[in-house]
Amino acid sequence: MSILSANQARQKRGIIAMVVMFIVFTVIFYLKSNRVEDITFGFIVDTEWQLVNEWQIGSKSGAALFLVLSLVGIGISYLQFQRGKKILLGSFIFGFGSILAFLCWTASGKFVPFTGILQGAVMFSVPLIFGSMSGLLCEKSGVINIAIEGQLLFAACISAMVASISHNVIVGLLFAPIAGALVSLLLAFFAIKYQVDQVILGFVLNVLVIGITGYIYSKLLVPYGDVWNVGPTFKRISIPFLSQIPVVGPIFFNQTIVVYLMNSGVHTDFVLPVSNEHVDWRRYFPIENTKEKDTSLTFIAIGWGDKDFYLNTPEWADLTLKTAVSAGLGLGTSAVHATYHASILKDRPTVKLTITINQNLLVKIHLV
Repeated sequence: MSILSANQARQKRGIIAMVVMFIVFTVIFYLKSNRVEDITFGFIVDTEWQLVNEWQIGSKSGAALFLVLSLVGIGISYLQFQRGKKILLGSFIFGFGSILAFLCWTASGKFVPFTGILQGAVMFSVPLIFGSMSGLLCEKSGVINIAIEGQLLFAACISAMVASISHNVIVGLLFAPIAGALVSLLLAFFAIKYQVDQVILGFVLNVLVIGITGYIYSKLLVPYGDVWNVGPTFKRISIPFLSQIPVVGPIFFNQTIVVYLMNSGVHTDFVLPVSNEHVDWRRYFPIENTKEKDTSLTFIAIGWGDKDFYLNTPEWADLTLKTAVSAGLGLGTSAVHATYHASILKDRPTVKLTITINQNLLVKIHLV
């Protein structure tokens, strides 16, 4: 019996772990599952070439399909291990199949914006990648830097403030690395001059930055947000041809989200997907509080305005002088209303808007 190298032993343990997880997933997602509703995967988010718009499959059938894909990944990993090669491809296939099997199980009866989820994953992974590269460079130079989160947070805060007061996104961008470097300077000063433990020092700097930015936010950005928190953002750059490739294009070359403005005759609403990778509106507007209590509805229309106007003016013919004056002068109580829909209403004037992920987050902040 040949003795395995350290790398081969690690690969063997990885394959065993995949087999154990596959058994657990099969029991939970298929054998013990009683979820049979259809799950719908959405692939189109903008104007990219359309191969498949939506794919609908039964929850249990989908879980079985992707569990088989996971099993294929385990088989590929085992064959690669036998040949003395890396098992990266098999591990990726196993992980991909397992995640989609989980989605089929947990999102039974719901709409899953598949391309949108991958968009969000790429966007949110960028700061993690930069942080990891920073940590790698620091370790190569002999420094243990766990203040990376503090550097990123302080850089983002200062950059937003500078961009707001200068009304120039480039100026804000230039101040970001300067702010991050100031945190690094504190780390270097205390670690080199006073020989402070780098791990403890990094933790203290993270806490310090959290406190400073939290204070700035509560005392400056919130009460004076119209001055200090209105920075411009970079415009979306859609790369020709590449941005039109289905699934891949929107993820890497055209990060956008589609929302709608709908005119209901009297009121104007934002129409948004009920949930995506950034926000689940059901948390803020519970479906169980609606008359229908229908969890299959995929869109939500959100509007804000005078409460009396919403309640007593369903049509223009119902408008009274008192209601008009109260709403126009802001004398009445304001209210937010939310209505769930199965699809975009074809009989109402609707405008389709393509927004960036950052703008989507701003929509969430303002509406919530």
